[in-house]
Amino acid sequence: MVVRAEKARNISKYSEAVLHMTDSRPYSIHHTKIEPGTKTALYLHCHNEMEFLFLLNGELEFHIEDSVYMMRSNQAVFIPPNHIHYALDVSGGKGGCEYYAVVFSSEMLSGSALTQYADYFSAIGLVSNGGLRIFDEKKDATIISALNMIFSCIDKPAVKSELLVRGQLLTIWQEIYNEFLYSPDATAGSVSSAVGIQKAVEFICENFAEDISLTTLAETAGLSEGHFCRKFKGITGFSPFEFINRQRIMRACELLVYTDERIADIATCCGYNNISYFNRTFNKYMRETPKQYRNQRKDQVMSK
Repeated sequence: MVVRAEKARNISKYSEAVLHMTDSRPYSIHHTKIEPGTKTALYLHCHNEMEFLFLLNGELEFHIEDSVYMMRSNQAVFIPPNHIHYALDVSGGKGGCEYYAVVFSSEMLSGSALTQYADYFSAIGLVSNGGLRIFDEKKDATIISALNMIFSCIDKPAVKSELLVRGQLLTIWQEIYNEFLYSPDATAGSVSSAVGIQKAVEFICENFAEDISLTTLAETAGLSEGHFCRKFKGITGFSPFEFINRQRIMRACELLVYTDERIADIATCCGYNNISYFNRTFNKYMRETPKQYRNQRKDQVMSK
């Protein structure tokens, strides 16, 4: 079990670095142009990091879990961590579409937090897409301006841009916190519970390939099992074991695309001893088999 988990972590770290990080930074900036007639603008996937996507030109039908957002030029969407998402070009063949994206870990925000501001980040990895909306330049000038500043750094070396990017992300997070997370009636107990759930989420992300018990997660969060299950579902939108399965499938997606490991070995590395159960679970979340996912995504990702 230890060997399996260690192998999974090592491969997964490599995959994460290729996918979302450059120059050892906890963020990456992408610029993508979709040719006219290409239906899929962003393939179905998910990751631990948060993401902002800003549509420069065209129209997108953006899917986050069960929510659908229609996007037009100069609008942005926020993708919470651990949320399955994809986008379709619905521009009608009128020139394709073009977008920027910034993918960043919580370290870009909470890593610079002072103790007295801990409440800002107590649920940083737990924000859900429920209640979120499209951001545009008329209603959300601060967010759009900050995103444009971030995307202007796409070709700059880290030493000349990281503090600027961090500052703009903090500005954006303040706006999101104010609208979607701030509660004047929040109690010390509710903040403490959110911190505990965050610790449980981090434990799952680090130990997804192991057999994780409900007792262990509740103890990690400092809550009773019953209270933990209710809080976890309420904050993340998923039951603890559904969240574990999603983490395993998410890691499997990375390994399928960024390594040549056998599918059976990937299943084992991600905590599945039964290949049939792995295939069924993978198909449930990603809507295709592991082999189909690998064949359709590998060339697409590596050609970028």
